[in-house]
Amino acid sequence: MNFKDEERMRKQLLKDSEKMGIHLINMGKGTFDLLLDAKTPRIIELKMAGDYFQINVGDSYGFEFGKRKTRELRKMKNKDLIPLVIACDREIEDERRSYFITAVRLEKAMHAANRDDFTKIIFNRVERDHLFKEEERLTWNQILQRLRELANY
Repeated sequence: MNFKDEERMRKQLLKDSEKMGIHLINMGKGTFDLLLDAKTPRIIELKMAGDYFQINVGDSYGFEFGKRKTRELRKMKNKDLIPLVIACDREIEDERRSYFITAVRLEKAMHAANRDDFTKIIFNRVERDHLFKEEERLTWNQILQRLRELANY
């Protein structure tokens, strides 16, 4: 599936996950997007990959966490609270355009190089080794399957 924005992706994910018996809680206008209600609850952040960065970076295609989210991420002492990221890359022309980025990978990329010095965290193509591996692109159904596995874990 291809989405125009995060809100449409959120609505579709809530609808499709409900059909599969996955309980997601919409966090509305809170800091992060969704909460996977499971034995081990997980925060989920939805992102659209694009070239809309507000900070000039060398390779400006990817996604960013704004100042508020960056602050929250850096304050998290419990690593289990670091969100999973489901990102949709609209420029990819096949059904495998989604990424399921684990908290471990997100944390690794978050602290790479001098990123701790910035007010925002930018994840661009430089992070390809950490986040955007082509062989790990998934279809929408594979994203839902990963969520189902986490819900039953």
